[in-house]
Amino acid sequence: MSYLILFVILGVIFFIIAPKENQKDINQSKINEAKFIVSLVAKVVKSDGIVSKDEAILVGEILDGLVKAKGLLPNQREELKNHFNIQKNSQRSAFSLAFEYKNTFDLNLNYRIDIVYFLLNIAFIDGDLSSFEKQVIIEICDGFDLNDILKNDIFSKFEKNFKNLNTHFQLDPYEVLGVSKDMSFGEIKKKYRELVRKYHPDILIGNGASEDIVSEATKKLKDINVAYEMIEKEKNLNA
Repeated sequence: MSYLILFVILGVIFFIIAPKENQKDINQSKINEAKFIVSLVAKVVKSDGIVSKDEAILVGEILDGLVKAKGLLPNQREELKNHFNIQKNSQRSAFSLAFEYKNTFDLNLNYRIDIVYFLLNIAFIDGDLSSFEKQVIIEICDGFDLNDILKNDIFSKFEKNFKNLNTHFQLDPYEVLGVSKDMSFGEIKKKYRELVRKYHPDILIGNGASEDIVSEATKKLKDINVAYEMIEKEKNLNA
């Protein structure tokens, strides 16, 4: 599984599903909106007919993130899980779900675009965006009333930022992690995890770090994740 993409997805969860102001009966709206998110996720991951191992793990992480971000109860996680299982086999269209979600919560344009990026990251967790996944996400864009210009811009930026990410990574991955090529992969993984803990924005925020420090650490963590992925691929090829 791509650690960078997983990091991005979990970070986005806390942004796109944070409770919005001026909503009536906000407590009930938390679980209702979470169900819309879960429904769209279900449509994307099941679009090619199967839910891969990486996707199944990711869905669990998303459910955990939803419960934490929304302040839901443990039994409501199970409710969301059951909802996911129902929706992945439902005949209801992704367009219909997105359309109702937009209108029920009066989602603004930027919020809708963020959700589409969120879903693209989920689709790409296995390293590829299939034609089936792309079609479902296009249907969601249509349900969100995003025009062709916006859709093309979203897909273009996504492909540039993720599909060609390693091509544009100019740093030596071993230098980024502070490891040597003759170290075992287990030793490299240990160092990687130490760096993730050191630069993770949530940990820094909890320790009272300034906004500038958190911003720089987030950029550093992105390089760390990409470097680790490059080394992981290299080690697997040489195994």
